[in-house]
Amino acid sequence: MVNYRGRWRITVTGKDSAWDQRVLVTGASSGGGSLPGVVGSTRVVDGESWSLTIQHDDGSGWKENEGIVPGPLREIGAEMRQTIRSKDHFGPGDTDPNDLVLEVEKVGPMFELPVRPFAVDAQTLLMLSDGVFVGLNGLQYMGVTVKNTWGETFEDELLLDISDMGRATLASFGIVVRDAWTPQSLAATQQTLSGRAIRLPNLEIGKTTTVYFQVDASAARRGKPDVELVLMNTGATPDPYHPMRRNARAIFIADVAYDRDKGEAVVRVPEGTLTLKLKAMTVDTRALDQLCRKVRRAASRPGGTRLATDLQRILGQAKGGHCDQRVLRELMLLLCRCLSDGGEGGGCSCGCGGDPGGGTGPHGWPRVCLPGGLWLPLKFDYAVETPGGFTGQIGPLAFQDPWWKVLLLIIALIAWLVGLIESIVADKTGWGNAGDHPRKIGTVGASNRVTTDACIIELDGSRPAIQKVADAISGETNSSPIVGLDTVITIDPQVAFPSLAPADVMGKLVYKSGSRTGLTHGIISSIGPFVQDRSEGADPDPNHPDLSLSNQFVIGADPAFGEELFDDHGDSGSIVLSREPATMNQVVGLLHSGSGGTSPIQDVLAALGLKLS
Repeated sequence: MVNYRGRWRITVTGKDSAWDQRVLVTGASSGGGSLPGVVGSTRVVDGESWSLTIQHDDGSGWKENEGIVPGPLREIGAEMRQTIRSKDHFGPGDTDPNDLVLEVEKVGPMFELPVRPFAVDAQTLLMLSDGVFVGLNGLQYMGVTVKNTWGETFEDELLLDISDMGRATLASFGIVVRDAWTPQSLAATQQTLSGRAIRLPNLEIGKTTTVYFQVDASAARRGKPDVELVLMNTGATPDPYHPMRRNARAIFIADVAYDRDKGEAVVRVPEGTLTLKLKAMTVDTRALDQLCRKVRRAASRPGGTRLATDLQRILGQAKGGHCDQRVLRELMLLLCRCLSDGGEGGGCSCGCGGDPGGGTGPHGWPRVCLPGGLWLPLKFDYAVETPGGFTGQIGPLAFQDPWWKVLLLIIALIAWLVGLIESIVADKTGWGNAGDHPRKIGTVGASNRVTTDACIIELDGSRPAIQKVADAISGETNSSPIVGLDTVITIDPQVAFPSLAPADVMGKLVYKSGSRTGLTHGIISSIGPFVQDRSEGADPDPNHPDLSLSNQFVIGADPAFGEELFDDHGDSGSIVLSREPATMNQVVGLLHSGSGGTSPIQDVLAALGLKLS
């Protein structure tokens, strides 16, 4: 009798006996019973602990073979095999155990994922509701439960990692794996890091352990992507791409939002939707007055502050109906800054989004979201819609977890507070209605309308100046990103096409990120003169003279992306960047005149006395 644990394939590879032979499997959860002793017969057997024996029938019934000789267990990387030879009856001159020969090989991945990877609060190490990832939580852990399904005990030389494919899949859904751990975080999770992978403890066959990976879900988008994990060796791994080393399972990601028209906070997971409407609440007026005074002081300070600028932008997005989890997260962090002692400078002494090291409340939320005594919900209505009858991974219906109600009450509170702040601050600053009041950001300096249509603005510091452009944004008409939706692209400050000879620029691939049409993809079709009639009626307006420029790019939409236009009115001032592999993200030109021309960047620099840096 030979004993095994886990999932193996038995194959009859040889028979040299006149008597019938068979393989008898006992103790298996699947694949047990009798396997004919015929060359080519095969069966997959699984079980926590099972045994096989070999029998023969000499005409008087089935009897166990007199000799069963297991060969050595052969391990080659992730593969494991064993040859079993047997002798039904030993006789003079007949001692070779070749009456029935078996090949037993390990099948299936070296490990299983008995439950889908789940979201864990980075501060408390408590699983979030049904393990669903929510973007508002920012930094969190991905808990992965691993079961040893290999043919022997995992020693401590094995490492678990999210594969490159798994990381790319997560990134496509807005979740980024963070490999830099603090000593405190490793101590809290009782883990040892090796490179970017987590070292597994000794693990017997059939036993499980849970490891944690850091992920930033700030930009997470709803879905249930498969995440691939890989098992590697601490030393050289002989077969790193062997399928036995890999396994994958889906995670669940939720979207959260606030519907201003209905006054509802909403969370959506792949299996359903939960809505909550705050009907009544009590508020500590002294705490609220403190909050509003701080915001008002920041917003009305001469020259403006970063806090005021951020508040204006976020309120404009919320008023415009764009109130997804990214905006809500910004609102929470902004309120955190408002209530913290160091908030005016943009710091966040009360902790931001559950990032390790900051002070946080339950579930990793900033304490500002659960301010003691500031608010207390008195009445709210909520509804659950689960068309597929979702019952959750662990326990009853996932939405029955009170954490969801806490989450949505926080969203409703934030939206309510921001509405109040908006009305108070607007009375003092005049910019409560986003878009109605122009805002001074600097002073116009040198300009040129001879070789280009551009000027220099000397910024006053009220707005940040960074060498980046916004990638495609979720929900916009044009949504084919360069790097990824809702991210930013770093500009390479070099001239992409130094030569402006038509043969050197025609057909070049470019892109731009503009205020009107967003991120679009284009192809340079020609370079030549550009003329625009800016007069109105019979009499020209001296303040808006005609524009006549030479040496301008003509750029059309790249048909491969299905975008109607490369640019339109409102996109003026956008930087045009290269999509060519050799000059990717380098500067091509400056777009002007709306649905018209683009000046080569070298002409712009020469006209205004500037250089790229």
